[in-house]
Amino acid sequence: MVTDSVANQMVLSDPKSTRRVWKFTVTVDDSVTTHSIPSGARIVHVSIGSSPNRVAFWAEVDTLVNPVHRTFKVFGTGHPIPQGWVYVGTIPVPGYPLVWHLYEFKYQEHGPMTVEEYQRQ
Repeated sequence: MVTDSVANQMVLSDPKSTRRVWKFTVTVDDSVTTHSIPSGARIVHVSIGSSPNRVAFWAEVDTLVNPVHRTFKVFGTGHPIPQGWVYVGTIPVPGYPLVWHLYEFKYQEHGPMTVEEYQRQ
């Protein structure tokens, strides 16, 4: 018989689990940021980073899964967003009249491609 305390311990602690939450950052400028992230990772939160010109996001990952390259960019409110970018989250900047919007590049019309390949079209 499994008691409540044993069930809670099983749920709260599993040292063999390969699931983790990892933090990533993206600089707020006109460039893109590419991170190597385990395939299938799910972004669970976005927030301001260590300064007003950095955005942070946290992703739930499986550490045993092979990484893939994922590309991100921050757009300001009112700035044009090209095709291929998919919304991730909005980040108000405390103490500043700024709001950032994190997007991930996922252009799929002609199959997977990098930002550079897309821009050369």
